[in-house]
Amino acid sequence: MISTADDVIEHLTRAGTLADFRKVGDAVQRLADPRLKNICTIHGTEINPFFVPNAQPGTQPLNVTQWLYIVSQARAAAAHGSTRRMMVAAPMKSGSTFITKSLSTAFGLPRVSLIMLLARAYDYANLGAATRAHEIDELALISACCRADGFIAHHHMLGSPYLASQATLYRLDVLLIRRNIFDMLVSLDDFTRKNLAENAKGETFFRFGVPANYASLDFDDRIARLLDRNLDFYLNYYVSWTLAESQGLIKPFWISYEDEISGGTRALSGRVTEAFARTDDEAVRVAAALGEGGRMEHVHFNKGVAGRGQAITGRNRERVRAAFADFSDVADWSDLLA
Repeated sequence: MISTADDVIEHLTRAGTLADFRKVGDAVQRLADPRLKNICTIHGTEINPFFVPNAQPGTQPLNVTQWLYIVSQARAAAAHGSTRRMMVAAPMKSGSTFITKSLSTAFGLPRVSLIMLLARAYDYANLGAATRAHEIDELALISACCRADGFIAHHHMLGSPYLASQATLYRLDVLLIRRNIFDMLVSLDDFTRKNLAENAKGETFFRFGVPANYASLDFDDRIARLLDRNLDFYLNYYVSWTLAESQGLIKPFWISYEDEISGGTRALSGRVTEAFARTDDEAVRVAAALGEGGRMEHVHFNKGVAGRGQAITGRNRERVRAAFADFSDVADWSDLLA
């Protein structure tokens, strides 16, 4: 029986098929209280992208003019708001979860998803989208920008002129992390093997993009499999954001993993305060989250030791170096490839 917004959330959390989502939508439309019906529709839409309630009998569908007017009004409201909007865009295993959680705490920002409209920021993995490319969904971005309390998002996102235009229009502050690629690969290997043991065999590809026998492979073969999936991302991440910045399309806030995360966050605390703190109270909270009080144990932080990537040798190491050599005219990548 669905009679409250909490009931909608409970049923949608358990729903497994599109038919299940439709049943919840039908039940919401039968609620007698119009206000409760609206609340339940909003909650249902936010909790799962497959929740689509049926139109009430006699309801006329939107025409194109009405729809474009609604979209333009939503864009205007989102673009002219004064809330704080932040996005941490980084490769996996670069300390990005720690940075996101720390900034969320320091600035009192809820964590949201910008790749789909979700009530919980990381639910995209539970919806089968863990291996989906991270690209901004305009509906999710507009919705987040209309939040009264601002937001912070955390994604593994590439740069592009289109994304830079979105960030400019909606005043989205973009924070990027730079870390040695070989160290990230070793950390990603640890993370993948640990979590494979906690997931059903059939989920290995859609969650991690690796073969079912990944954990039984030797180290060099595992790194080769990770490169099959991730090398293009590493290359495109650094080249795309570097080019977008050099062309004046965006002004990201770069963070060095080695110097400002694993090497101690005090210097980072000062830079974040200077760039983003609006009040003395925020400056104090940044110092508490990233300064001496900052700790990485409360997130899924691995060993975080610089130099572990030296274990990657031979063909795997040369494969990474050769990929970046094609773009040696863009920047000096030596710190990423040491």
